[in-house]
Amino acid sequence: MITDYLNKKTIRLKVEAHDREEAIREAAACLVEDKKIKQEYVEQMIDALHKFGPYIVVIPGIALAHAEAGETVLEECMSMITLKEPVVFGHESNDPVSIVFVIASNTRDKHLEVLMDMSKHLMKKEFIQLLNESEDVEDILQYFKKEEEKK
Repeated sequence: MITDYLNKKTIRLKVEAHDREEAIREAAACLVEDKKIKQEYVEQMIDALHKFGPYIVVIPGIALAHAEAGETVLEECMSMITLKEPVVFGHESNDPVSIVFVIASNTRDKHLEVLMDMSKHLMKKEFIQLLNESEDVEDILQYFKKEEEKK
């Protein structure tokens, strides 16, 4: 399922960002460019971060940025970036963040399904290590393909 969304266009490695807002904007940029989400969705993710705090930093070093499903999502999608230098999101135990995923869906059920699928991967130490050390997007894509073949 993850390979339905992540590809060479939606994964970027060693991206520069100076703060959490810029990290989210950078992670979402390819989705805005491909007209999968509206710029308003990016602002909704940032507004949610300001309003609810850094709840999106789900485990040490990783943020799953998302906002409420709705009209600002034109097509279900996902993107991922690794940061050149980690960024502080304000989470007391999981900062700093070096990997940012953006998850966007137009239905709540699909949104939760993708979040659950991703959370299974995030529990695996070898996956986190791969994300942190990878120099090639293809390595990450191969990981997801192998995992999906096991199902």
